[in-house]
Amino acid sequence: MKVCDIVQFYSALSGGVKRYIDDKARYYATQPDIEHVVIIPSNRNAVRTEGCSRIYEIKSQQVIFSDSYRLLVSVKRIYNIIKAESPDLIEVGDPYHTAWIAHGIARRCGIPIVAYYHSDYPRAFGRTLEKYCGRAIGRTTEKIITFYLKRLYNRMDATIVAKQELKELLSGIGIERIIQVPLGTDVDRFHPVDQRSEVLNDLGLSNDWKLLLFVGRMAREKNVLNLAAMMKLFPDSGKTALLMVGDGEQCEEIRTLARQHRTIFWHPYCNSPELLSVLYSAADVFVHPGTNETFGLVSLEAQACGTPVVAVQNGGVEATLQHEPNPVFSADTSPAALKRAVDLQLKRNEGPADRIARRERIIRYYGRDTTCGLLIDLYELVLEEDGCTSAFRQPAHEGQTA
Repeated sequence: MKVCDIVQFYSALSGGVKRYIDDKARYYATQPDIEHVVIIPSNRNAVRTEGCSRIYEIKSQQVIFSDSYRLLVSVKRIYNIIKAESPDLIEVGDPYHTAWIAHGIARRCGIPIVAYYHSDYPRAFGRTLEKYCGRAIGRTTEKIITFYLKRLYNRMDATIVAKQELKELLSGIGIERIIQVPLGTDVDRFHPVDQRSEVLNDLGLSNDWKLLLFVGRMAREKNVLNLAAMMKLFPDSGKTALLMVGDGEQCEEIRTLARQHRTIFWHPYCNSPELLSVLYSAADVFVHPGTNETFGLVSLEAQACGTPVVAVQNGGVEATLQHEPNPVFSADTSPAALKRAVDLQLKRNEGPADRIARRERIIRYYGRDTTCGLLIDLYELVLEEDGCTSAFRQPAHEGQTA
């Protein structure tokens, strides 16, 4: 089987989508009967081979107001790659123009195509407009977006979601052929590392300090400024610090806050599982303040290292914590609510046994080989049915779940 991923949101600084593609590539490299092609935007035209994956970079224009992303819109180049590679199946990972290009090429070439609904940003955009521009504009925008999503995804042979809540949401707006396949993490690459003392020492902290950690894009939708503001609520005499790892639109503001406050630290974007494992393992709590997440891979990575995760209630990370006994959620994204949740988790005074048990749960339910195996099962079903009279043509409530 040859699988082609066409990925709009893939860059040197991107997070979850890039991790998903990279994990798939490493899994495919262990499977002798799978070939893998990846098409991504870039500042150049190039092709390179990593493992069993051929990665095609297409020179693309940079997205306005973004240092990370480029617009993958070259129909001719994408078509020529698909024509030359002749994959058995195409997967697209965004709901924008690239998805329409991929769909058109797939149908032209007679290749089945599936979509992974990685991000609920289109619907989040409608909610944001309602907040700032009024109920009427927000509701009208959401109706338009709903119609758009339904029109796009009902053209696919299947739409993949990571959790039940998204399946119900998309089914509720009329999208059919929805298949739930959870995301996973590479538990061999993300694992406990006993270097807490070294990390604290590098930050200029003694071993009796509590370390909070955030890893992700420094962006508005991640609520990183609220997270940083939370640190002002801890007493000056306290020994609680926050390490924030990542780059993005609000990075300069975070760096400024880190220079101004002795309990806030910033580290540039990190794509090294080895270093991330060290940081995850050193943290007492991983804090995830985002509210528009479709899954939350960093939550799995932190837990694979044994670290407890505090997230925002209904923020989209709940599925990653569903096997956690008594998970702690912040009621909202305000600094005060985040602090209350962090305090609650810290008061539990977890020991090594708690962290070992947490890692074992992630291995069992969210190990990369398990989740990627489910994805391959889905691909095989789509190929067997070839997008004609399959179960994927039935409404979502009558279809199958991989």
